[in-house]
Amino acid sequence: MKSRVLELWGNTFSIRQQHRQQGNFYDFIMDFPVFTAFDGEMVTHDFEKLKPDAESFASSWPTLEAKILDRHKECFKEVKTDFVRAVAITRQKNPSRGSKRTNQDETSRKNPLKGIIEWIEAEDNFTAQHPLLPTLYVRGLFLEDSSDCAICWNNLTIPIIKDLKNAFEVFIKCFYAFNVAPAPSDKQFFLFFGSVLGVETLSTTGTKFMHALS
Repeated sequence: MKSRVLELWGNTFSIRQQHRQQGNFYDFIMDFPVFTAFDGEMVTHDFEKLKPDAESFASSWPTLEAKILDRHKECFKEVKTDFVRAVAITRQKNPSRGSKRTNQDETSRKNPLKGIIEWIEAEDNFTAQHPLLPTLYVRGLFLEDSSDCAICWNNLTIPIIKDLKNAFEVFIKCFYAFNVAPAPSDKQFFLFFGSVLGVETLSTTGTKFMHALS
């Protein structure tokens, strides 16, 4: 039963923490696929244990999203889904110095969130994806919302049958739960969303972006 699984998961947190600290967490969770259960709830559980003072994304993000869309009306006007557009703007406005994304112009034209959120066809299989870093895959119309998502990392797949905003929250938390760093080119992007969760301090870049929303 789910309640029993969650109870045992809570009781074994210290074991997972040892593997996180030793840098072999991926191998560990591949041996215990229960980590992929319940729409990412296991990820959220470990994140909350690691960051007990974290803030609610559902409470913190909506006001920010509205300000981002209002302040940057000229950006990504072709993207019709507000959440996707706001996240794309956040990525564009929080570049990491000294790091360049490959094929940046092509990425901006096709998918402004390439490497972070990827859209696949309805008939595509999540388990066919093998990204080197955790990536959020969305099955459905390109750059639109969906309740058919999954976090993929090498051979690990965590299905999340929730809307994209909820799946994205689990995705951000997974970097803490997995103890894995994002791509250097997106360090500032992830740092910003870590600050939205109240577990990171804004960088100079993030602070300027935030102040511009006032």
